[in-house]
Amino acid sequence: MQFETWLREQDLTYTEVAKRLKCSRPTVKYWASGKHMPRPRFLIAIAKLTDGDVTYDDFFAQWKRQQ
Repeated sequence: MQFETWLREQDLTYTEVAKRLKCSRPTVKYWASGKHMPRPRFLIAIAKLTDGDVTYDDFFAQWKRQQ
C-alpha cells in the first residue's frame, strides 16, 4: 500500500506522522509523494507504525515510477 493512501485511510496529517516518527513534516510529505525514499531506520519505523501495511517494496515501487 502506498504511504499516502495509508495516511488518508487513517485520517492522519503529515505533521502528526512526523511527530510520531520524530522527523520533519516536509520529510513525511516527500516520502508520501514518492520523491524520496526513507532511510532504513524510518522504513522500519513506518512498517511498525502501519502494522506492516506499508513496506520497503511499496516505497521502492512508488519511487521507481517517479524516475
